[in-house]
Amino acid sequence: MHAVFKKHCWGCENFSLSQREHTCLTTSLERQLEVHFEEIVCEIKMNDVLDVWEKATSVMNVPMELFLMFKQKLNGEEWGESKMKTREWKNKML
Repeated sequence: MHAVFKKHCWGCENFSLSQREHTCLTTSLERQLEVHFEEIVCEIKMNDVLDVWEKATSVMNVPMELFLMFKQKLNGEEWGESKMKTREWKNKML
């Protein structure tokens, strides 16, 4: 996200020593997100997000099957809604 802000910053582009000329520092985070939102979303590497999420969920004892279903859904793959309706699956998730 900050790489996108710096890419559009006059001060960074021109190696300015004055912090006042760095819009990456002087413009609020909310305003920068508003202006560069689409570009920031395109920069997100979903596999990196999934790797971080996988590590976090493993520490929290979230069933791996639930994580894999989420990952498949993000990738547009079919993850078998019928499987979710089975008693075995429900018991495993509880």
